[in-house]
Parts: sequence; C-alpha cells; structure tokens
Amino acid sequence: MGNVPTITVNMDEKCKECGKGGATPSGLCLVCVVKAMKGKLMKTPTGRGFAAKWEAAQKRAVKEAKRQHPKAALTAISLFAGGKP
Repeated sequence: MGNVPTITVNMDEKCKECGKGGATPSGLCLVCVVKAMKGKLMKTPTGRGFAAKWEAAQKRAVKEAKRQHPKAALTAISLFAGGKP
C-alpha cells in the first residue's frame, strides 16, 4: 500500500488561534484549521497566514484543474459554488 497521510497533533502545544490544547505543526488546532479552510475570520497572524496559504493553494489547484481538464473543472467549480449538476 502507498503512503498514508497523517496529521500530527502535539497535545502539549496550545493553538495559536484559540488557545486550546492540541496544535498541529501549523500552530493551529484541528478546529481552527477547518475554520481557516472554510474562510472564517482568523484573529491571529498565524491563523491569517494559514488561511492565506490555503486560499493560494486552492487557486493553484483550480488553475491546474482547468488546464488539465477544462470541462470537468468548470463543472466541479460550479457544483462547489452551489450550482446544480
């Protein structure tokens, strides 16, 4: 079997966004990581930095998908934005 993705959570570290225990290497807990990925307002530089990196990665992924599979990418983007199949 191939590589298995893992998420490392250091339970001794506090989240730099909410202060609760259990931070990933990004400095955020899993709850705050999800908030940043959903575009929620982040109050710390660490949270805003993670959100900006995530948004940039999503834009690159969309650009690459459009390049490789133009019709499929437009359908996926439409569905993601709330469109109908």
